[in-house]
Amino acid sequence: MKTLHIEKLMKERLSSGACGNALSVYKNGEKLYEVYMGKTFSGGNKAVDENTLFRIYSMTKVIVAAAAMMLFERGEFLLTDPISKFLPEFENPMVCHHTFEGKPYLEPAKNSLTIESLLSMTSGIVSGGESYASRKFTEAMIKVNEETNGNPTLKDKVMAMGSLPLAFEPGTRWRYGAGLNVIGRLVEVISGKKLGEFLSDEIFIPLGMKETAFFREKSVLDERLCALYEEREDEDGVFDRTVKRDAPFYAGNRFEDPSGGLTSTLSDCMKFADALCCGRLMHPRTVEIMNTNRLNENALSDFGKCAQNLSGYGFGLGVRTMMEPGLSGSLSSVGEFGWFGMAGSYMLMDPKTGLSVVYMEQVIPNFGWNFPHPRLRNAVYSTFLQE
Repeated sequence: MKTLHIEKLMKERLSSGACGNALSVYKNGEKLYEVYMGKTFSGGNKAVDENTLFRIYSMTKVIVAAAAMMLFERGEFLLTDPISKFLPEFENPMVCHHTFEGKPYLEPAKNSLTIESLLSMTSGIVSGGESYASRKFTEAMIKVNEETNGNPTLKDKVMAMGSLPLAFEPGTRWRYGAGLNVIGRLVEVISGKKLGEFLSDEIFIPLGMKETAFFREKSVLDERLCALYEEREDEDGVFDRTVKRDAPFYAGNRFEDPSGGLTSTLSDCMKFADALCCGRLMHPRTVEIMNTNRLNENALSDFGKCAQNLSGYGFGLGVRTMMEPGLSGSLSSVGEFGWFGMAGSYMLMDPKTGLSVVYMEQVIPNFGWNFPHPRLRNAVYSTFLQE
């Protein structure tokens, strides 16, 4: 009975585009609650369950950031190190400026392009958008795809990024972009392993995450992947099933995307979230470094404008981090951290309470007034905080 309001919110999502969803809540390593609702596709008869796979998209960034922080606490690098120390293609970065008339021109960066700036998304490396730097990024990615017959590696893409102009001086602003791709490549260079191999050896296998991977056979995805629904461009509130985004997940691809390439189950993602929250994946002090806000006033303003429903949060190293719960309207603690994926996956870790939350759905877009995560967050806290 205590969880009725949580289930009410989840059922609401089943009438808002999602065919199915799932939620797990742990506290200090103990499962408090887990629920699966709906079907793997609308009109189907296969229920969402513990075997259902989800595209976790940008939640991948949290796992890759954690992998980097594991290397950090082993003394492999300092956050203040320039990335060119490990990836020489990023030596002598150029920053894009504009004349009064709006014409772009380039000047050498005054600030170092550090590992910290890449993890905190203050590097100036941007991807989507219409700015000069964004257009150059798009052009470079098209070129590298052509040069690799449409099947580049992470190394190929990051090498192409090395000569691109930055949108601003590193460390001065915040912009969501492809900085975590560079961090993924950093993990490869330091470890001498492919990113997926390192994640498997150091995170997935030790935590028993047997269902988390970059690529799978198409037959497995056809059988187990929860359907993705996308809103029609010309009809608000009407969602159609789409498979056009699924090609990057198929076996045979080579690009292990650090920014959004993993598929996983609810249980696997909770194994990661709980281990990170409770200090079993890395030392609690390393977690504290990870979830400490890194944004100055200007960057915080950028973050607030770009990230809906994140009032009161700042950004740490690959994760949002709670700074002012009152301003956020959140029942969580200062230092609560995590991230989400564009199709509705959501991860929350609160070291002060030991509470971890993972939610899954597969709907694009996943923002706006009906954004489920803040309401689910508060419903979970009000239900389980005293457990």
